Amino acid sequence: MYSEKTKKNRNKTKKAVTSFLLFSFLFTQLLAVVPVSVSANNVEQLPICDPDVNLVANGSFETPSVNDSWDIFLSIPNWSIDWLAGPNSFEYVTRPSSPFFEIQKNVDGWFPSEGIQYAELDTDWNGPSDDSLYGEPASITIWQNIETVSGFTYKLSFDFSARPSTPASDNMLEVKWNNSSVGSTITASGETISNTEWNNHTFEILSDSNNTELRFTDLGVPNSLGTFIDNVSVTCVPEEDSEPEPEPDPEDFNPICLIPSSNVDSLDDTTKEEIGDPYIPSELTIGEIIENAGYLGVDVLEDQTQYQIWQSEKDNTSINIKFLDEYTAQNFVFGYYQKGDVNSFVPVFRSGEVAEYASTDEFVKGQDINLDIENLDKIGFAIFTGSGKYLFTTENSLNGGEDHALVYHVADNEYLIGFEDLPLSNSDKDYQDVAVLVTVLSCSFEEENTPPTINLIGADPFNLLLNTPFVDPGATATDTEDGDLTSEIIVDGTVATTTLGTYTLTYSVYDSEGLGATTTREVIVYEESNPPANTPPVVTLIGDHPLEWTLDNPFVDPGATYTDAEDDDDTLATTTTGTVDTSVVGSYILTYSVTDSGGLSATTTRTVNVVETPVPPVTPPSGGGGGGGGGGGIGGHRRDISNLFAPQGEILGATSCLYLIDYVKIDWKNDPIEVLKVQSFLNVFENENLSLTGNFDQTTFEAVARFQTKYASDILTPWGDNVTTGFVYILTKKKINEIYCNTLYPISQADQNEIDSFRTFGENNPNVGGGNSNTGYIFAPDNASNVLYNNNSAKVDGSDSPVVKLKDNASTSDSILKNVAVSLFAFPKKIFTDRGSVSVILLLILIAVIVAVARLFAGSGPKSGPDGNSPIAPIAKKDDNKKDAPVIILPGVLPDEEIIIENPEEGLDEIIDDLPAK
Repeated sequence: MYSEKTKKNRNKTKKAVTSFLLFSFLFTQLLAVVPVSVSANNVEQLPICDPDVNLVANGSFETPSVNDSWDIFLSIPNWSIDWLAGPNSFEYVTRPSSPFFEIQKNVDGWFPSEGIQYAELDTDWNGPSDDSLYGEPASITIWQNIETVSGFTYKLSFDFSARPSTPASDNMLEVKWNNSSVGSTITASGETISNTEWNNHTFEILSDSNNTELRFTDLGVPNSLGTFIDNVSVTCVPEEDSEPEPEPDPEDFNPICLIPSSNVDSLDDTTKEEIGDPYIPSELTIGEIIENAGYLGVDVLEDQTQYQIWQSEKDNTSINIKFLDEYTAQNFVFGYYQKGDVNSFVPVFRSGEVAEYASTDEFVKGQDINLDIENLDKIGFAIFTGSGKYLFTTENSLNGGEDHALVYHVADNEYLIGFEDLPLSNSDKDYQDVAVLVTVLSCSFEEENTPPTINLIGADPFNLLLNTPFVDPGATATDTEDGDLTSEIIVDGTVATTTLGTYTLTYSVYDSEGLGATTTREVIVYEESNPPANTPPVVTLIGDHPLEWTLDNPFVDPGATYTDAEDDDDTLATTTTGTVDTSVVGSYILTYSVTDSGGLSATTTRTVNVVETPVPPVTPPSGGGGGGGGGGGIGGHRRDISNLFAPQGEILGATSCLYLIDYVKIDWKNDPIEVLKVQSFLNVFENENLSLTGNFDQTTFEAVARFQTKYASDILTPWGDNVTTGFVYILTKKKINEIYCNTLYPISQADQNEIDSFRTFGENNPNVGGGNSNTGYIFAPDNASNVLYNNNSAKVDGSDSPVVKLKDNASTSDSILKNVAVSLFAFPKKIFTDRGSVSVILLLILIAVIVAVARLFAGSGPKSGPDGNSPIAPIAKKDDNKKDAPVIILPGVLPDEEIIIENPEEGLDEIIDDLPAK
């Protein structure tokens, strides 16, 4: 039974429930119409500043992918493109209406900064498939809109490089943030580089917008060449915490000292590479090697990485190399090299006897060694195979595009590398030829921070006329660690241009570590009637005055230095006037002028005397012993051959059948007679078909190389090198003389010492010369003094082939033909034993004709002298108006002769026409 009170309470409860349900319904409907931003804590979330998020998409230009070395695209993801204003046509070709974006990958082996591709902002109209245009104006501007938060600070970072072999005027980059320039125009010269040189540029910018346009523009000469960019990023810079995080416990610190990278090569690794069974069944597989090293659970296919290069993050990074296993049927050498340079290979250990690296320590399995990788070097690892004499690296482009190394990142700072010498096409490659473990031990994180430097632009003191507007010339600032800090300079102080007096401006700049630099400038406001004192500048010549310069030698001005008491040297206006024509003998005047900021000038002059090339003195032959030839060679000078002459000037070849007396080599200014001897010898004895030009051209070089290969055991092996050089040096000359004269010749002790020293040096320094090196080198002294040139020395080159005439000191036409026979067609006994009967008959007929002609000439003309020989009549000129050909006089083949080389228009086959008439 309910009481009145209970009934009333129930009615109140019923009304309350009804009201709550009604309110809930209305609130739900309201939420459906009006969105409300709430968080889990019913508090509106603020924007997050994440420094690890790059707001720029496709900042390394990896998309789209370039199939060859470069290509152009009408569009690329995330970026907008436009032509710069300029000509709409070039060489009668209309510029495409839509702009192109050029992406490069491994052009001439040039490296990207990050990834495998980069952009060139002076692009191209036609692309790689059409090379009909060159130098067209193709500069572009690119931009990307990124989401930012007003009031947040952002770090803009990008890498910039000049295009190799182009001037600074072709490589100029402008960067803008919401139409405001970021720093000054960035410029770099590529004239002295053969590969890209990437420099990072970083700026911190306070955003004033929630949407920002980031723009890059090529301001270089529009000629389709220059301005490379890569690795563009924009990240948020969080506000510094009031309480910095505590320093990590050294015991828990695991340094990342050696940074691996897969994006350093234009050729990616092959991932999930098939691995075969060991060639010798009893040997371990790469998987078993990994397990035995204590790394369980590594999948030899799925866990293959693409690491090709490792970079030391800090100076003095220490690593440990442990030799795990090898393919026992072949010996190897393990080592490392500088990125991209196989010639920098540094051996670490060898697994057995390898002749080229006999001095390298031999390791057994399990042995290890600690190494220091210094100066932030980028290195790769490699093996040298003892039998095949090949170098296989972790960097694929150095292996002809083949992947000869598998890398497993088995733990923090630990990398297990397995090498394979077989190409990818082989199914039995097992990657256990050499297996090593690379472990990072430590690195030096204590880097000394150097303060920035700041330099004023313009005069100090700066003189300003009263009531003249003041424009601050500014200053520049650089820092060893942070780079260009010019945009960070703070200027303090004011100049009252309406009040006479001296004012001080203070320029300050600070690097990222808080170190600063300061300088000041005085600004003097003066009246026109009372200007401040100004001293004139000074010009000081560098080098000689007067300066003597050799005819036809390109002129290089030594220049001058300019100084001023009031102005900085780099702010002075300097000019040099006058020219030097090095093709004409005479005196020339160069004038050097300078003007300072106060209008005072100074001038000085230099006289340049262009003179003819001095005639080298004739060095009389002196005594000495024999010589030899053949081997390697560096340098552009011939060896001293004075020891080939007897004390009285007699040529040893006249009595001892020494055919060649000098060394010859391609690109030298050779004795043309010696070159003719080599060419004639190779034609007769080696069945070559060389033109008898006296010019050591490429064809002669290749014929000499074939001769060296044929007699490698006598010519190349003694040097410790089986690579031909094409250089007729000690052993090559010796072999030619021995074949020609059918006589064995010893070499001098000095020559033998040189050969022994070279071979020993090559064995101890295989990357320099000898050993396995592709090029061996020998330095040889010059002997140009044994050759007399007149002031108009004939140039012996392929375009002006020399003609050889032979003149007897006793004036006998008989000896002329003897000399021809001896120099070009005289054969030792070996000819008749090595040739067939038909060849012998033809040779005998040829010799008979020569003898008959010689007797015919010898029997005519007036007699003179005790020997009864006839003098040589003057050679008639074919054209009285033609300038006399320059003459070189050289020692002849016979003791009483000399050889005259001229350069008339006729060729070698016209020699007989120029001989004296009967």
